[in-house]
Amino acid sequence: MLVMPMVAQAQTTVDSIFGRVGALISRLMPILVAFAALFFVISIIGYLMASDDDKKDKAKSRIIHGLIALFIILSFWGLIGIFQRTFGIDGGGTVGRGEIPSVDLR
Repeated sequence: MLVMPMVAQAQTTVDSIFGRVGALISRLMPILVAFAALFFVISIIGYLMASDDDKKDKAKSRIIHGLIALFIILSFWGLIGIFQRTFGIDGGGTVGRGEIPSVDLR
């Protein structure tokens, strides 16, 4: 019985940490997407303005890297959203108490 308050406090701390990390990631993701999209657009402009084949090859490589970066960032953002909804973690650092995640099979 003496250990129960410490276990409850530890659970609240873990929930709070997950919520804060989720909130931080939710705030950083739009910034990362904007930078990746800007990099992608600048790479396309560089490809269109390139005069020799060497510059075009470098620009192609940057375009591919920009697309890969956008895909990874958006996929990570989606996974974070799935985890938040599954475990009832909102972006503000709190966890829904007593809620069981449900799956709508309609």
